[in-house]
Amino acid sequence: FELEFLQNGSLSSAEAYQTSFLREGLLAGVPLRVKVRAVNPVGAGNFSFLSDPITPMRLPSSPQIRNVTVLKDEGSSLVVAVNFSAPEDAGLDGIPVSLSYFILVTSDMQGCDNVTGEAAEGATSFLLPSMSKACTYTFRVRARNPAGFSSYSDPVSKLLIGLASPPRVQQANLLGGLQDNSFSWSFSVSWSLPEDTGGGMPSPEYIEYYLVEISQDPTFAQLVSQQEVSNPTFSATYSSQQLQTRLPLLFRISAMNLFGLGLPAVNSTGLVLVLPVNASVAFFDPSDQPVEQATAGSLVGCEVQLALPTQVTQFDALAVKFVDFDLSYVGALNDTIEILEAGVSSSSSSSFKLSWSSLRADQVQLNFSAPVSVSAGAELRFSLRNLTCRHWSGRTSFEIRVVSSSGLIAEAYNVPAILLLPGSLSANISILDQLVQASALVQLMPSMENSIPARCVLNLTVSPQFVVEDYLSVQRNDFLGEFTVQVEGRSIVVTRVGQEVRYGELVSFSLLGLKSVANMSVIESFALQTRREEGEVIDSIDSLVPSYSFSPASPGNLSCPVGTYLERLGCTNCPGNSSSPAGSTSVLNCSCDPGYTGVITSKSSSCSPCPAGTSKPLPGNSSCLPCGFENYSPRTGQAICPPNVDLRACDNQACKFQLLSKDSSLWTPDIWLSLGAPAPGKLIPDSDLYFSLPGQNRILRVDRQSGTILLDAGCTNGRLPSDVAVAATAACFNVPTAMVKVGNSLIIADTMNFALRQLDLSSSSVSTVAVGTPGALDLPSSSCLSTPCPILSPLSLSPLSLSPLSLSPLSLSPLSLSLLSLSPLSSLSLLSPLSLSFLSLSPLSLSSLLSLLLHFSRPL
Repeated sequence: FELEFLQNGSLSSAEAYQTSFLREGLLAGVPLRVKVRAVNPVGAGNFSFLSDPITPMRLPSSPQIRNVTVLKDEGSSLVVAVNFSAPEDAGLDGIPVSLSYFILVTSDMQGCDNVTGEAAEGATSFLLPSMSKACTYTFRVRARNPAGFSSYSDPVSKLLIGLASPPRVQQANLLGGLQDNSFSWSFSVSWSLPEDTGGGMPSPEYIEYYLVEISQDPTFAQLVSQQEVSNPTFSATYSSQQLQTRLPLLFRISAMNLFGLGLPAVNSTGLVLVLPVNASVAFFDPSDQPVEQATAGSLVGCEVQLALPTQVTQFDALAVKFVDFDLSYVGALNDTIEILEAGVSSSSSSSFKLSWSSLRADQVQLNFSAPVSVSAGAELRFSLRNLTCRHWSGRTSFEIRVVSSSGLIAEAYNVPAILLLPGSLSANISILDQLVQASALVQLMPSMENSIPARCVLNLTVSPQFVVEDYLSVQRNDFLGEFTVQVEGRSIVVTRVGQEVRYGELVSFSLLGLKSVANMSVIESFALQTRREEGEVIDSIDSLVPSYSFSPASPGNLSCPVGTYLERLGCTNCPGNSSSPAGSTSVLNCSCDPGYTGVITSKSSSCSPCPAGTSKPLPGNSSCLPCGFENYSPRTGQAICPPNVDLRACDNQACKFQLLSKDSSLWTPDIWLSLGAPAPGKLIPDSDLYFSLPGQNRILRVDRQSGTILLDAGCTNGRLPSDVAVAATAACFNVPTAMVKVGNSLIIADTMNFALRQLDLSSSSVSTVAVGTPGALDLPSSSCLSTPCPILSPLSLSPLSLSPLSLSPLSLSPLSLSLLSLSPLSSLSLLSPLSLSFLSLSPLSLSSLLSLLLHFSRPL
């Protein structure tokens, strides 16, 4: 057989004695064609037809694995991501080559199955959904181009383990004591291995450390301490300045392994308590006569007597609280505290000054000029006057705290105090704050003189510390009437219809739908007024201070929605560009959205958009990954890298990504519109490159040398603006497809806006060309020859009869305008009305030599 080879304009020949032949010394990247004829003793036959062009190329070099990451623990298996980089040599010099990738995952361990897989063209990662736990796998990746497979990448071995279950707490102790006039608590806890340390069983070698968090906040938003420990034990000492008494101490323990922080074990101790104080209080009226009850609004005095614990021999101050009293105007009957030792008044006593500083209105502090020293078991006595009874509440209570220079050392609370009775109109408001919303229980008792009529209006004005939600509702708590509610700013107007209420009877109802918005350390007063239906005021209370309690909502009955988390003042939005699952209780539950990267550790944290040319498909704190060669995103903050928009691959002849499209069906309008993808609708090669991107409603002007985007026209709205010219960045296209360049302007077929648009490249402004009736949906009629006709989804334009001075009217079919002339700088072949593929490019600099094995059939 005689063979002739045609490559790069030169002809060479060879002889073969079988129906196959190995040809060496070929030019890489240069198309090769071959013909063959048979020779027998009579002579040579006719040559076959020239074969189709074959482009020789090298085998690709090996890709390299960047990392292997466990993304999710599915319980019985793991979801694993393998990220790799493309080969440095794809097989051709300077020409993009379509590559696919194959992965081989092997393990020598029993019960660990081998895994193989193939990635789509352009992918730079594998997602393996069902990998076994506690297996050490070896990962290898290879690439394939039309010439064949590369060698495998360097092997990467990794032990795959999942989420650790909660550690098992064995013992926890909290012990308090007074030493050197300072009270502190010693806390210790021990635990055993989690039942599952990540591999399905308790294996200590999988645990890197344990994270121990101490808090008195059920949400753990505010921590007392946090520490990493290597052994399953923890101990610490806390002062009275770190812990709050009468609350439990909460601790949360989590195991850290290669996967990350495991599920926590949450437990608590008993209440945090200091030394107890025995205390009693007696009341007297302004004339110093003993009293056991008082009316709302009256002034009383009191004498406090307390017995200190034997451990307390010195203190610096006494903090006093009277529930349901206002101590803002309180004074000392005398400014000296009397010290009783063994029941006898000692020769020494200490003077004090009253201080309110930042305390709430129902508290006052007795500050001494010097530390007070007493003998073990001493008793103290002091008197106060001008305590204001705030409102009717029944039996009140008294609290006292003994404070040293290092903090609280002893206290008494819930000590019975005076009985408060109604005088004139009396009211009691109890507010329960549950983070997300607050509820108020309102109780009223009329005065002896003025009863509450059968039909009346109750006007409650709340303090600025609360917001009245739109969904505010009223619920009756007795059978004395029906209630309706109306909100007017901070005024809650409750209309009651029922029987008359006299002195000694209570009107009770609840309000649901308040929300606390301010610091609740000091409760500001409300105002209450009772009126007749016709408007006459019956009674009023101008300063009504509610009782307030805080009880965080349990996850079961109050849950914040997606993108928010629960905190002291309600549901708070996650920082910008981040989100959280429903029911989140901490800002630490927030993570960056797809397309954004960063680590959320506080309210001030933020997530940055992924730079152009990178993407991040999943939420979380992972980094942005570079796009593959055939995938590129010119915008920041992308979750995925769209295919075939790699503007960096454009050279001074044409855009290379067109060479990658061998199947014209990829570029049909249906595919574009269904995917909403940024596939190019039209390319104009000129001194610069001009792209229409129908899927993104954008027009790009790109420097053909550097790939820099010089102009990015389009907005996200898509609606057709007025005919007035607007800035290019504010112009709203709706599936822009065909374009022609006329002078220094682009004429654009704005398909789904049913209009033609003119982009002035000098002023970077966009206007609507006065052709037809933009936005019309009716089909053209016969009147189109003499009057403007509707433009229905223009898809392509002809540049033959256009000039800057003759843009309207166009004597072309509005439905299908074909491309009639092309730039002499590039040869184009029309694949579909919306896509063009370059077939002729400038000569390439190709120097590598390859071998090619040709197969042909024996002639008949």
